[in-house]
Amino acid sequence: MPSEDGFEVPAVFSEDVVLLPHMEVSISLKENASQAAIVSALGSRHLIAMIPSNGYQMGDIGTLALLEDGKEGVKRSVQLKGLWRIRVKEVSKDGSKSSVRFQKAEDSRDGPGQAADIIGRVRGQVDEFAKLMPQVPEEVISFVKGIDSPGKLADVCAGSPMFTNEERLELLGMLDPKRRLAKVSDRLGRDLEALRELGRTKTIAECETCMDFADRALDSEGTFRGEVAAAFLDHVVSKHAGELLTLIAGKYGPTFMQKRSLR
Repeated sequence: MPSEDGFEVPAVFSEDVVLLPHMEVSISLKENASQAAIVSALGSRHLIAMIPSNGYQMGDIGTLALLEDGKEGVKRSVQLKGLWRIRVKEVSKDGSKSSVRFQKAEDSRDGPGQAADIIGRVRGQVDEFAKLMPQVPEEVISFVKGIDSPGKLADVCAGSPMFTNEERLELLGMLDPKRRLAKVSDRLGRDLEALRELGRTKTIAECETCMDFADRALDSEGTFRGEVAAAFLDHVVSKHAGELLTLIAGKYGPTFMQKRSLR
């Protein structure tokens, strides 16, 4: 592993993927520059820098990643595992390949015994998620609760599908591990409140408003029936979104997954 300042590795500048340390992701290679960087990394240390970019300018904080797919040659996609944050010092180009010289940018205060209060809060939130979402594997819950470093805990939580790339980009630039974990805890709190609200909401079959719309639709004719149906759908989307998505996933999920596997 590189340790000295000014280490240089091939780089991928990505608009679509924000990779955090401890996060694993599969990325598609759409550009020749990305393919050249991957080939170069596979031929040396299997290390590559993932640098956020909006197409016009790049961020100064990125992630050093390990290429876990060790097959040689240009591939359509590769598996990456984030290692640690880096600060970009210099960018260089050699034909279609880009490289960056960097320094490690992790905070030295990220370790056991730090931010114990926020770590305890996040562990409690993870416990509540496990109760509200019993489909989450127990080994995942145990792994997350076993992390005792605030920065690592924040990055692992932010690697979940609940977080957007915009949120991950903000967290990537937060070098203070306690501040980063507090930000993640705030987001988890909002998600938990949404789940609690979903649990308090009556089902479509139990909802009096839904039943009222159904009665009005049966008693109506023509255009007015269409208006009632539209109002009913608006109500369902607004008040029963979770149940609606579950119904759609149950009915059409297997078809979607089958079509995706054939792409």
